[in-house]
Amino acid sequence: MHDDSLLCVLADRSHLGVARRVPLPLMAAVAAAPDYRWVRDEHGYLNRADLATVRAATRIENFDAEIELTPWTETSTELVVRPTARAPHRWSARRRRRWYTGAHSAADALRADLLAGRADRPPDDAVAEHRPRKAG
Repeated sequence: MHDDSLLCVLADRSHLGVARRVPLPLMAAVAAAPDYRWVRDEHGYLNRADLATVRAATRIENFDAEIELTPWTETSTELVVRPTARAPHRWSARRRRRWYTGAHSAADALRADLLAGRADRPPDDAVAEHRPRKAG
């Protein structure tokens, strides 16, 4: 018998996200990573466009992933790395461990690169186009 609440948690990709705070304003963080194909959401918190999240698609340890930058304060940004898999609840424990190991390493490396002002993306063939999300 399966616990439905556990299945909902595992099926939600946001629960597999790895986050870091970057002490840079959002636009400075985006400017530090010009090679990513950033796509900005139409609306942000409180329906304000200036608080909208920016996203870029990438690959981390053979996983399709999304990098998300969101304004945290006026002087800092939240960096989140999450998988874009359709059925993460079907992942084995080994696959989840691989994801978390790779995601933590990628988040730490990207944070360091943003602070250094040089965030390089993987080769073009590893980056997929990303479409903006509709405001919900």
